[in-house]
Amino acid sequence: MTIPFILPGKVVLDAVLDTKYLTPKVDNPVNIILTNKGSADATGVIATIVNVGESGQSRGSSDSSSISLQSSDTSIVNLGSSTFNIGTIPAGESVEISTVLFPDDEAAATVQNLDLQIKYGNSYGYKQTIILTTGVVIEPNPLESSLIISHSSKQSPPLITGGIVEDFGFKITNNGDQSLTNLIVTIAGESESLKIVGAPKWAIDELESGQTRNSETDVFSFTALIDSPTSIILTTDFISHGEFKTDTTNLGLYVSGDIELSLYDLEVNQIGNSLYVVGNVLNEGSTTGKFANIELTSMPKPSPEKTLDSPQGQSPSGSGSFGSGPPGDRLSVDSSQGFSQNVEQSNGPQYLGDLTEDSTIPFSIPLPFSSLEPGTYPFTFKLTYVDDLRNTHEIVFEKKVPVSQSSQQFDTSQFQRNNSSLDIPTEVYLIIGLVVIAVIAIVAIRKRKSNNLQSALINYNSANDDIESLIDMSNKKTKSDDGK
Repeated sequence: MTIPFILPGKVVLDAVLDTKYLTPKVDNPVNIILTNKGSADATGVIATIVNVGESGQSRGSSDSSSISLQSSDTSIVNLGSSTFNIGTIPAGESVEISTVLFPDDEAAATVQNLDLQIKYGNSYGYKQTIILTTGVVIEPNPLESSLIISHSSKQSPPLITGGIVEDFGFKITNNGDQSLTNLIVTIAGESESLKIVGAPKWAIDELESGQTRNSETDVFSFTALIDSPTSIILTTDFISHGEFKTDTTNLGLYVSGDIELSLYDLEVNQIGNSLYVVGNVLNEGSTTGKFANIELTSMPKPSPEKTLDSPQGQSPSGSGSFGSGPPGDRLSVDSSQGFSQNVEQSNGPQYLGDLTEDSTIPFSIPLPFSSLEPGTYPFTFKLTYVDDLRNTHEIVFEKKVPVSQSSQQFDTSQFQRNNSSLDIPTEVYLIIGLVVIAVIAIVAIRKRKSNNLQSALINYNSANDDIESLIDMSNKKTKSDDGK
């Protein structure tokens, strides 16, 4: 005899969260996955999320037909849907329900147990109620603010110039996931030597996630801070996740001096047979420009001039040339032309040393030719120096340099050639010559008479000496005879 029977199977349900970590004070989308690991279908499943986040909440009763999400230790607010009509969960399959949870700030850095109450029909058609527990980790509050304040200038290191009013720019960026509201930004100098002379405070209604706002103001640093670091303090009050916060940022700066260079008293002078362009470098700034060099990079292009031996007897311009070099080495320049190319015969940079503030340094640069026509000529000078941060700077000056006739030195041949322009009569030269000859003759005669007189005196003295000698000898002889 055969007795038929049915093996109905069993429903085994499990629940997990697709994310194990929740951020405090932030909306956290959460997916709850329900899996039927048994051999029978779970039918008539109705899920309801109720009483979320109330400490000591009841886990539910056997006559409820819902899923209840609770926290055993802290409040978690459900911001999403609260009821889900799931229906049937076949054996070996899963379904997913989604909601949004908002953990309280006090839940930060804690581990929470969440209880799930499930109402379903088993394989016999009976209603069943089970409670499943799953865990979730609430992350700690971030130690750093999501607000980032930095220099708006890309200059490295950030610089301001001492002794003058300068613009100071900065930018505020919200690097967090949530918007920041009601921002109040206040700026102040680190020391009494750094003053804010522009707007000291800004108000920003809202700064969205990833948004950047640029601001600027005027600052003034005393010269006592030159060549030293300092900082500007920015304090920001704002509301984040419904909480009032304060962020303080120090932006470092380097206070540099101002170096303003100029050239003055430029002219072309002659020393010996060489021409030099001379002048002075003035530093009108507030700090020293170190290791300065000056170089002549371009000058007028000279063209060959007719020499002094030419039939015309003068330069093509008729004004003579500046300089006293050999006739074949004399050059003229068209002062109306523009700047020439780089000088091929340049002597290289001339070292000036340190350009102290409010002081001048003279320079003298030799030119590769020996003469110039009077006029004004274009010259280009390149001046290089090093600042307090050892950065090299280069300044190019294009100047008109005067060459005047009054500063010229003429050679002998020029003087001899120009003597004819004096128009002195020939008789004057003859009279002058005769006078000179007469003076010379008188001087010679007087000198000859003086020599003859000296000779006569010498002879007279010699004769007197001989007479005295004879008298002495005679006296000596007489005395000798008397003795005998």
